[in-house]
Amino acid sequence: MIIALIQSFHLLWLSVLEFFPSTEFFVYPYLKSLSWIPYSQIVDHHFPGLLLGPITFANLGFVTPESFKSLVLLVVLLQSVLIYKITKSKFTVLLYAIWQPFFGGNILWYDLFQSLFTLLGYFFLKRERFTLMGLSLGAGLIWKQSLFPLVLIIGLQLLLKRNFKKITGFVLGVCIPLVLLTIYVNHWKIWQDFWFWNVTFNITTYRELASTLITKTELLKISVPAITMIALGEFALLGWGILSIIGGLSRFGFEHFQPLIPFAAMAVGNRLKTRNLKLKTILVVINLVWVISWEIRSGNFGKIRYFDDDTYRLANLITKKTTPGDEVFLMGVQPIVYVLSKTTPPGHYFSYQLPWIMKVNEDRLLESWMRGNTKIAVRNLADSKNVSLKLVQYLESNYLSKDKIGNYIVYERRP
Repeated sequence: MIIALIQSFHLLWLSVLEFFPSTEFFVYPYLKSLSWIPYSQIVDHHFPGLLLGPITFANLGFVTPESFKSLVLLVVLLQSVLIYKITKSKFTVLLYAIWQPFFGGNILWYDLFQSLFTLLGYFFLKRERFTLMGLSLGAGLIWKQSLFPLVLIIGLQLLLKRNFKKITGFVLGVCIPLVLLTIYVNHWKIWQDFWFWNVTFNITTYRELASTLITKTELLKISVPAITMIALGEFALLGWGILSIIGGLSRFGFEHFQPLIPFAAMAVGNRLKTRNLKLKTILVVINLVWVISWEIRSGNFGKIRYFDDDTYRLANLITKKTTPGDEVFLMGVQPIVYVLSKTTPPGHYFSYQLPWIMKVNEDRLLESWMRGNTKIAVRNLADSKNVSLKLVQYLESNYLSKDKIGNYIVYERRP
């Protein structure tokens, strides 16, 4: 009964926060449903997962922000159940309920799902089911490659123990998803593009241009939970969590801590399982007050980011000016507009217009625009960070401004 109350509190708190459904989860499955080729025509630097894989979120019926929000709540609930299954500790589940929403738990991103794979891996480790542990972590690895350090360290530990049965089972489990990934890449004949974006690009251009450090405000914000985790957490469990995230921390963001949070909660819970109730109550109150005070400051409760009125109005206007499948170029505009208006990027080529991607992709994007049959283009005047002078020059030379919705300017090709 108490566990159900904690989980209900957790889901209720998470559901009232502003929801950030990353547009990749909509756009990639949409373009793939149109038979676009992953990595060659749909640029991304993550492993395919359910965004570009043989089965996508769209195939499973997740096509609206509301459906994804329900999925997030379900995944979080499953993680909470697993934590209790592993620890049998109400205190641990409560810590998870306090910290999980605070660390980007309301952001639909790869890391949120990564926790499910690592928790399952740990669950099977405790039961000495090494093949299933390897299978869980291998699936997590092809979901997001940042899990590689954890998989490597576990493999080395098992190797040092010289237990042939355990290491064989673990390696077999890890290899099954990797073999499936190899078959997938070979089927699409995209080895060159796949390797460039997922390996070469990530360790060169992305690391050079996209890396960000934690700010003073962010450091202050995480201080109380971080001190609790470090000062009172059991080292082995905390280490498992840290290894789950260390491969993806080159660009700081609260959401990247999601795989750490279940293990941080278990680490503190295990360390304090024999301590008195008073100490646990003090820790819960301090962390809860701290978390709620920061969340109240951020505001925007109940909203859904990227799906605002102007975005819907823009999509409706484009729908009136086009037919399904027509090409539209979006400059600084969230590409969810393609999905909402049933249009496509020009020239059968799509990439996000982020500085680290444009560094290597600007000319290719312009070439695809010039090659395509694009009668409509949209520019977001509010997006001043990601402006490409080449794209702006082509826009102004070949298109005329026709409509304005908020910060969006809709252009039509010159006669």
